[in-house]
Amino acid sequence: MLNNPQTYSDMWQNCLDRIKAQTTAEEFRKWFQPIVPLEFDGTTLRLRVPNESYVHQIEKNYIPFLKPIISQLYGQQTRLHYAVPRATAPVSVAADADTTNIARFNTQTNTANIKNPFVIPGLKKIIIDPQLNPGLTFGSFIEGECNRLARSAGMSVAVNPGNTPFNPLYIYGDSGLGKTHVAQAIGHEVRQRHPELQVLYVSMNKFQAQFQTAYKNGEIPDFIHFYQMIDVL
Repeated sequence: MLNNPQTYSDMWQNCLDRIKAQTTAEEFRKWFQPIVPLEFDGTTLRLRVPNESYVHQIEKNYIPFLKPIISQLYGQQTRLHYAVPRATAPVSVAADADTTNIARFNTQTNTANIKNPFVIPGLKKIIIDPQLNPGLTFGSFIEGECNRLARSAGMSVAVNPGNTPFNPLYIYGDSGLGKTHVAQAIGHEVRQRHPELQVLYVSMNKFQAQFQTAYKNGEIPDFIHFYQMIDVL
């Protein structure tokens, strides 16, 4: 068994170097850089991933070349277990996954130790102001030939968020055709149909300003943690 965290880091860095050589820069940055090695007991390599999407993407698209790399560096019998921060149990390749160490990665529910710009203060449980304009709903949306497809896709997302081909949903077009209205309407519809989900609308300018402030103040983990709490962004 390896007990030195630095050893985990070194071994995983070797793994990343080999993965990087077999993926595009964008794939590597998106799907592998955020992964954090937790422990390796000789047979099981535990990796912390930001969310379940990483597990599905890795298992679906990258396992064919990832398994030989893991086997060469960690051993032929090595199994992968994934720790998902907001999950109650890990998503694992093996059916007999051990869930004992996952609790420490559960999202905090007390705002005292979480810095984020949209939490309503004074409440013990996190409630996030969705930043939605009450007038921009599907009910008030004026549909036409130029925006019918965008509206239809937006409604699909609102009805079944995260489980449509439109994830992420990218809408483009000329000014005044209803892009912002559709985006805001999705948020309202999700909150009505799925009140248990955290919804947030944020402009790219505001998102960029938050990131720059977090970077300047050394608060990138807080920035990441906050946005990982959002179900529909």
